[in-house]
Amino acid sequence: MQILSRLPAIALTFFFPVLDLEAQTVDTLVHNLGALDALTVGPDGHIFASEIGRDASGKREFDGTTIYRIKPEGTVSVFTAAVKAPLGSALDEGGNLYVSGFTTGTIVKINPLGHEAIFAQGLDAPSGIAMDTAGNLYVANYGSGNAKTNPGRRISRITPDRTVSDYAVSMAFNGPVGLAFDESGNLYVANFNDGRIHRVSPAGEISLLATIPGPVGFAVGYITFARSSLFATAIGENRVYRVSLTGDVTPFAGSGEAGSADGPAATAQFYMPNGIAASPAGDALYVSEYGGTHVRRISFAPEK
Repeated sequence: MQILSRLPAIALTFFFPVLDLEAQTVDTLVHNLGALDALTVGPDGHIFASEIGRDASGKREFDGTTIYRIKPEGTVSVFTAAVKAPLGSALDEGGNLYVSGFTTGTIVKINPLGHEAIFAQGLDAPSGIAMDTAGNLYVANYGSGNAKTNPGRRISRITPDRTVSDYAVSMAFNGPVGLAFDESGNLYVANFNDGRIHRVSPAGEISLLATIPGPVGFAVGYITFARSSLFATAIGENRVYRVSLTGDVTPFAGSGEAGSADGPAATAQFYMPNGIAASPAGDALYVSEYGGTHVRRISFAPEK
């Protein structure tokens, strides 16, 4: 199915400067792990973290090859070190991890024992990955062209039998990276370049949900769905935002100042938050930092 730029409705974005009170505290689960990108959490609570790579000046080099596996208490091990420029990832019910190879245009399948195999290829700088309930993969093509003049505008679908097709193609997509499904089967697509989050309905309608604040070309890292809301990392704003499914945008954690301070969500600091994923119980969000090289944990306030 190919869907060409259909934007039947534009959702209004409401920005509230008051911090979302459901976020209680931020702490650091893992220190100094590397230049991290996407996070994926398995049903056993293990976190898979992609290392994108960068040089000493902090510039992205896309020369990382490692996927780390982090236990819930923070113990780190190397799951694999054979995926070039790993970005987005997703787990299937069999415990197989699918990882996008940004510079190779491939999706790599890694079984629970760590053995790798090419699952799909021919993609255009693949970044974020999401999986639906039928086991189909959805891949954001960030685009290998100039980010300003020729950004990626395509979401690919890959079936379990490895068939690759266009799922959605739209001028509304502008360097898409973050992908997430809600409980109704809507796919949300977050643009790295301009911070806009679009919703693709199961019927194929594309509409603007919200816009995350941030500098052009460095706006949203990744998104995740938890507690009936989306959560987005504002990589250029050093904050995490909550986005309701009606388009309300609320600061969720982070003071906006770059740093590594733990503590209450309103005053805690992030340094270029990037990957984000929810715990299996839905009581915490894990956030990777491209700038600070840590894995942070945002704990929700206990439900009353």
